[in-house]
Amino acid sequence: MTTTTTAQIKREIANNAPEHRAYWNTQQVCQRYGNITPRSLRRYPEKHGMPKPIECFGINLYSIPELLDWELKTFGQTVLPNNWDNPEALSVDECKQLQDKSSNPLLPA
Repeated sequence: MTTTTTAQIKREIANNAPEHRAYWNTQQVCQRYGNITPRSLRRYPEKHGMPKPIECFGINLYSIPELLDWELKTFGQTVLPNNWDNPEALSVDECKQLQDKSSNPLLPA
């Protein structure tokens, strides 16, 4: 995992993300944000300005570029996944390190 900027996000997605991987489903996004519950995730767009999902055949899909950009704006940095099909969740220690840098209330204390 590496931290990056918006320009690097776009370049990384263009160069390395599989063509089919433009979205993550609810389970994948929950995993990325520390295994939060889907119910908690539903509140994030309204409470924290997270990009809203699109619904496709009853499945909520979250745009990867929009999520990574939101992370960058919200936390001051983002972490690109090593595996685009299985986004990594941040560990509690990594969240605490980010929180120390950004003083962001979204991250666990």
